[in-house]
Amino acid sequence: MNEHLDQEILALIDQAYDAYTPESIEKSIALLMKALDLVEERKTAGSEEHRVLHDLMETYIAFGDLESAIKWVDRYLAADKQWGNYGKGQLDVGELYYKLERFDEAKDYFKQADEISNGRIWRDRKDTELYQFYKKD
Repeated sequence: MNEHLDQEILALIDQAYDAYTPESIEKSIALLMKALDLVEERKTAGSEEHRVLHDLMETYIAFGDLESAIKWVDRYLAADKQWGNYGKGQLDVGELYYKLERFDEAKDYFKQADEISNGRIWRDRKDTELYQFYKKD
C-alpha cells in the first residue's frame, strides 16, 4: 500500500470539506474528483474509495443536487461491499431515494440495510422519520 497516496487522498478529502460553502460546491467537488482519480490510479478499492464516494454524494445532497448524487449510487454500493458491507451504504442510498420521494426504492434499500445488519442499523435511529417510514405498512 502506498502510504503517501493514502495521505494525499485524505488531504484532498479534508480540503474538499474546507472548500464547501452553501453558495458553491464546485471547488469541493473538483477536489473530491481529484481524490477519486488518485484512488483509481492506485487500482485498488477500499476505505479511501468508499469515503470519497460517500463524501461526494453527501456534498451533492447537502447542496440539494440529489440527481447528481444518485449517479454515484452503484459505485458507492460496490465500494461499500468491498469495504465491509454492514448495511450503512444501503441506509445512505435509501435516505437519498427517500429525499427524492422515490419511496418504493427507499423502502427496498432500508429493508436491505435492516437485513444485512440484522436490525442493528436502526439501533440509534428508532425515533427518526426514516425508521418510522420503514416500519409503516
